[in-house]
Amino acid sequence: MISEAAAYTYDLYEHEAKQLPEHYVERCKDFHRRDPKPIHFMAKEGKWEYQTNSKNIIPIQNVHIPLIFPEEANEGLWGGEGVIEGYRKSHKRFTFKIPKMWKPLLMTRALYSEILDQWFSVTVTFHTLDQIDEAKGFDFYILKTHERDINSRLGMVFRRKMLLALSNKDFYHDDPKKRSRVFRKYVKYLIPVSNFYRYFSSLNMLYISFHKWNKVISYFS
Repeated sequence: MISEAAAYTYDLYEHEAKQLPEHYVERCKDFHRRDPKPIHFMAKEGKWEYQTNSKNIIPIQNVHIPLIFPEEANEGLWGGEGVIEGYRKSHKRFTFKIPKMWKPLLMTRALYSEILDQWFSVTVTFHTLDQIDEAKGFDFYILKTHERDINSRLGMVFRRKMLLALSNKDFYHDDPKKRSRVFRKYVKYLIPVSNFYRYFSSLNMLYISFHKWNKVISYFS
């Protein structure tokens, strides 16, 4: 069972797990067990904290805010942001609770992949752009950010395409020096070819319909 809500999930049953590669099963379990990095609240460090009012030492509990992820979250890169349902705070003492829904601020931006040597028009949030800047580029963000934090099927499509290009050195055919430089830059993110094809063919092809992304990555067809 997923620890916190996600934009997608993997249904892994016991009888199926016995027939699947070990790396596939471990990847699914890791996805289900891992909590995403907190975005909508400030997580406290440590295990205990001292309360000055009660003068008690209590355990720290970083409780994630429940999020809702519509299918649109899989068609863009929201960076883990989701829709929050709650109530608007009233300044009156006696009043009915007013339900409110907080939605991520979405925008369309052009993102460049050095590996694929192509620009993509992608729906993102400010948090996504901050993560890309922190990772030092779009390719690094896609390749080294945990799948749980990318939280987007489109993000996994990008990762699959980048790793395919890296494993086959299928880029910059007219510039061998640049091809070698780009390969050395990202080679540490490659996984064994046998694991790569089994993992992505079995994992993603089950859950991703490539025709959904034609407007964004038409060359997949």
